[in-house]
Amino acid sequence: MAGRSRYVEVKLLVFGAYSVALGLFMILGSMISTGWLAGALWRSATRR
Repeated sequence: MAGRSRYVEVKLLVFGAYSVALGLFMILGSMISTGWLAGALWRSATRR
């Protein structure tokens, strides 16, 4: 059962890395979209 546990360990490691990357990507995306929205609002407000 050593190979089986190793496979599960690798699978968990890959899943953890994927979830962390997904979380970072979502945070980065939300920050970028929020900054873009704020920039657009700021430009439209200062244009007047």
